[in-house]
Amino acid sequence: MRTDDIRPLTEHRANISDDFRHVQETGRPLFITTNGRTAGVLLSPAAYDELVERAALADDIAAMRQAVQELKDGKFTEAKQALRDIAAKIGVTINR
Repeated sequence: MRTDDIRPLTEHRANISDDFRHVQETGRPLFITTNGRTAGVLLSPAAYDELVERAALADDIAAMRQAVQELKDGKFTEAKQALRDIAAKIGVTINR
Protein backbone atom coordinates (compact mmCIF):
# COMPACT_ATOMS: atom_id res chain seq x y z
CA MET A 1 0.00 0.00 0.00
CA ARG A 2 1.38 3.38 -1.03
CA THR A 3 1.02 6.45 1.14
CA ASP A 4 -0.73 8.34 -1.67
CA ASP A 5 -3.41 5.62 -1.56
CA ILE A 6 -4.41 6.59 2.00
CA ARG A 7 -6.53 9.62 2.83
CA PRO A 8 -8.19 10.78 6.05
CA LEU A 9 -11.96 11.10 5.81
CA THR A 10 -11.86 14.89 6.25
CA GLU A 11 -9.48 15.22 3.27
CA HIS A 12 -11.57 12.76 1.26
CA ARG A 13 -14.69 14.89 1.81
CA ALA A 14 -12.84 17.98 0.60
CA ASN A 15 -11.27 16.22 -2.42
CA ILE A 16 -13.83 13.62 -3.43
CA SER A 17 -13.60 14.37 -7.16
CA ASP A 18 -9.81 14.05 -7.04
CA ASP A 19 -10.13 10.78 -5.16
CA PHE A 20 -12.49 9.32 -7.77
CA ARG A 21 -10.10 10.40 -10.50
CA HIS A 22 -7.16 8.87 -8.57
CA VAL A 23 -8.73 5.39 -8.37
CA GLN A 24 -9.82 5.56 -12.01
CA GLU A 25 -6.36 6.53 -13.26
CA THR A 26 -4.24 4.29 -11.02
CA GLY A 27 -6.55 1.28 -10.75
CA ARG A 28 -5.48 1.07 -7.11
CA PRO A 29 -7.85 1.31 -4.14
CA LEU A 30 -7.92 4.39 -1.94
CA PHE A 31 -8.03 3.68 1.79
CA ILE A 32 -10.07 6.21 3.72
CA THR A 33 -9.21 6.52 7.40
CA THR A 34 -10.74 7.88 10.56
CA ASN A 35 -8.60 8.24 13.65
CA GLY A 36 -5.72 6.57 11.83
CA ARG A 37 -7.64 3.37 11.06
CA THR A 38 -9.08 2.25 7.75
CA ALA A 39 -12.80 3.04 7.70
CA GLY A 40 -13.50 2.37 4.05
CA VAL A 41 -12.00 1.60 0.66
CA LEU A 42 -12.79 3.36 -2.60
CA LEU A 43 -12.42 1.22 -5.73
CA SER A 44 -12.85 1.92 -9.41
CA PRO A 45 -15.69 -0.02 -11.04
CA ALA A 46 -13.14 -2.07 -13.00
CA ALA A 47 -11.21 -2.97 -9.83
CA TYR A 48 -14.44 -3.89 -8.06
CA ASP A 49 -15.58 -6.08 -10.97
CA GLU A 50 -12.23 -7.86 -11.01
CA LEU A 51 -12.40 -8.42 -7.25
CA VAL A 52 -15.91 -9.88 -7.51
CA GLU A 53 -14.86 -12.10 -10.42
CA ARG A 54 -11.85 -13.41 -8.52
CA ALA A 55 -13.96 -14.09 -5.44
CA ALA A 56 -16.47 -16.05 -7.54
CA LEU A 57 -13.65 -18.04 -9.12
CA ALA A 58 -12.19 -18.82 -5.69
CA ASP A 59 -15.64 -20.03 -4.54
CA ASP A 60 -15.91 -22.26 -7.63
CA ILE A 61 -12.45 -23.74 -7.02
CA ALA A 62 -13.30 -24.43 -3.38
CA ALA A 63 -16.55 -26.17 -4.41
CA MET A 64 -14.69 -28.31 -6.95
CA ARG A 65 -12.08 -29.30 -4.36
CA GLN A 66 -14.84 -30.26 -1.95
CA ALA A 67 -16.60 -32.31 -4.64
CA VAL A 68 -13.38 -34.13 -5.53
CA GLN A 69 -12.76 -34.91 -1.86
CA GLU A 70 -16.31 -36.21 -1.45
CA LEU A 71 -15.81 -38.49 -4.46
CA LYS A 72 -12.55 -39.77 -2.97
CA ASP A 73 -14.37 -40.38 0.33
CA GLY A 74 -17.10 -42.35 -1.46
CA LYS A 75 -19.80 -39.79 -0.68
CA PHE A 76 -21.78 -40.00 -3.90
CA THR A 77 -24.84 -41.62 -5.41
CA GLU A 78 -24.77 -43.18 -8.85
CA ALA A 79 -26.83 -41.33 -11.47
CA LYS A 80 -29.51 -44.03 -11.91
CA GLN A 81 -30.10 -44.25 -8.17
CA ALA A 82 -30.17 -40.47 -7.83
CA LEU A 83 -32.86 -40.25 -10.53
CA ARG A 84 -34.90 -42.96 -8.81
CA ASP A 85 -34.62 -41.10 -5.49
CA ILE A 86 -35.72 -37.81 -7.06
CA ALA A 87 -38.61 -39.47 -8.89
CA ALA A 88 -39.78 -41.11 -5.67
CA LYS A 89 -39.70 -37.75 -3.84
CA ILE A 90 -41.87 -36.05 -6.45
CA GLY A 91 -44.16 -39.02 -7.04
CA VAL A 92 -43.09 -39.93 -10.55
CA THR A 93 -42.70 -43.50 -11.78
CA ILE A 94 -39.68 -44.39 -13.89
CA ASN A 95 -40.14 -47.42 -16.13
CA ARG A 96 -36.47 -48.30 -16.47
